[in-house]
Amino acid sequence: MLPRLEAERQMGNIQAMAAAFGAMKKTDQQRYLGRLRRMMEGASPRAKATPELLAAIGVEVVVKEKSDE
Repeated sequence: MLPRLEAERQMGNIQAMAAAFGAMKKTDQQRYLGRLRRMMEGASPRAKATPELLAAIGVEVVVKEKSDE
C-alpha cells in the first residue's frame, strides 16, 4: 500500500482505539464519534473556506469595501 494511505489508515486505527478505550478526552471523543456518524450518514466534514485556505489552493480572494452610494 502507498505510504501515505498506510499512515492514514494506521492513524485511523489509533484514533479508534483511543476512543474505544478512553484514552481520549471526553470532548475529543465526542467530536471524533460525531464526525464518524456524519461521515456514515453521507455528510461531508464541515470545513469553511477562508481566504487563507483558498489562497493555499491557488484561488485569489479580493475583498472590496462596501461603498455608501
